[in-house]
Amino acid sequence: MAMSKRHFEKLAEILREATETADSYRDNGPDFQAYATARGDQIGAIKHAIVDMCCEENPRFDRERFLAACEPK
Repeated sequence: MAMSKRHFEKLAEILREATETADSYRDNGPDFQAYATARGDQIGAIKHAIVDMCCEENPRFDRERFLAACEPK
């Protein structure tokens, strides 16, 4: 089954929410800074792996647009 725009949008939403959750740990004080950074790095690596997969799935996939959609609002 080919991926549709709806699939790409849902992936971006999931990654955005994961990033927001990781960032929220920073609000818990200095003890959580390292955890938030490590979690953010992991999510970033996953995000770029998903982008590579999406580019293979759809040659017209807009990498920059997707990455922007993954950023917290």
